[in-house]
Amino acid sequence: MKTRLARRPGGSVLARRVPKGTPAGCEPFKLGQALVVFRLVAQDLCPYVQRCRVLLEEKRAPYVTEYIQLDQKPEWFLDISPSGTVPLLVHGDVVIDDSLAINEYIDSQWGEKASPEAATDREQLRERLSTLSQATVLLWKACVAESPAAREVELRRLEGSLGRLSLPRLIPPDDEPLDLFECSLVPLGLRLRWMASVEDFPEFRVPAALDTWFDAALQRPSATNSILPHVPGKFDVWLRSKLHS
Repeated sequence: MKTRLARRPGGSVLARRVPKGTPAGCEPFKLGQALVVFRLVAQDLCPYVQRCRVLLEEKRAPYVTEYIQLDQKPEWFLDISPSGTVPLLVHGDVVIDDSLAINEYIDSQWGEKASPEAATDREQLRERLSTLSQATVLLWKACVAESPAAREVELRRLEGSLGRLSLPRLIPPDDEPLDLFECSLVPLGLRLRWMASVEDFPEFRVPAALDTWFDAALQRPSATNSILPHVPGKFDVWLRSKLHS
């Protein structure tokens, strides 16, 4: 049996048992000379996968990413992830299939804490993450909208959501790690930039302070190392197909 961690209402984490179904490689093992402590099952375009990889990169934690096709999910993956969603983290006997719960778990297990200790600060973090999740959903809706009019509606809603994002600091110093909120903000910033680079995509506004933060944060190694090299081009092709479908 393996232990699954699931999110309770309010953001805490609980453990429950699920049938063992992972291949032997999902246990901690030696990769060259490095001990792989965390194993992340992923899909290449997923922003929720990337928020976990950004944190792992910021913490310089040893990990391996295994990419799967969501339209051809392996049986072992479905055995331990009945929802069939990514990201999925395997760490020894622990299995977690929610990106925020994954990042909380990684933060508790490796390196300097990237989340606040005080209860009031943790509650503020959850509120910021909730607003960020809403913005991520609105970005996706703007991309897949079935008509130009519907896309404009979603873009205006996205602009409103971006305006409600509060940054804990304007520009993250190069020598300080990103916190949990900032790690989750990086994938949104990249996708906003990719959207803006598509010629036929309608214009939208990003608040100046947020845009300045993206200018700095997206240059960090954790941002560039948390995606595969082909992903920007794949996103571009995917978005253009949605615009002209």
